[in-house]
Formats: sequence, structure tokens, C-alpha cells
Amino acid sequence: MKRQIRNILGFTTSAIAVLSLTTSGTISQAQTEIDQTIAEANLIVHCLVVNIERGQLAVRRSPNGEAIAGLNNDNLVRFIRHQDMWYYIRVVRGPNPRVNGIEGWVNGHYVECAWD
Repeated sequence: MKRQIRNILGFTTSAIAVLSLTTSGTISQAQTEIDQTIAEANLIVHCLVVNIERGQLAVRRSPNGEAIAGLNNDNLVRFIRHQDMWYYIRVVRGPNPRVNGIEGWVNGHYVECAWD
């Protein structure tokens, strides 16, 4: 069965374009509105870590900040919100159970997301 995974950044960019046409707000306001809509709708967005060729994807305290954990390909994370290319996530499952439950920022280029 083919996985139906969409990159949430692509979704957000499209939604921002629509919001920009319908509101006079800024892009950052539109991003905030999208994140609030996801939260209010109780939309659960799961993502897989992908395209790590060597090393790990750093989970950071802030965008481009101090690393607090590392993730491997196929780690399952829950998308919470984003800021530009950075996604704030919660680790759901991975080969290292010590990182499960950790929240932080990751580079969105290395996650693919789907809406449940």
C-alpha cells in the first residue's frame, strides 16, 4: 500500500496564498492562523523523519538553537506548529525510546507529514 504523505510546508504555502488573497494580514499572521486552525480542529498531523543520509536530525530548543536530541529516518513525530522552515514537534515513536515525548524544533525539510 502506498503511503499517502504530504509535506506540510507545501500545504501551508498553498494555504498562506489563499489566506493572503482573502485577508490583509501578513504571512506570519497567516501562518499563525493555520497553526491555530489545526489546533482548534484537533487535527492530528503525524510526520516521518526522512532523507537523513548520515548522522541524525537535531531536535532543538529553538529554531537553529541548541540540539537536545537526535532523530533517525522513520522516527514518527507529531507536528504542533511551524515557523518558516522550522517545525515544532513531539516525538511519538522511534528506535530510541529515550527520545519519545521530547518536544522541540526540527528542520522541516527532513519531515513528511500526513493529516489523520
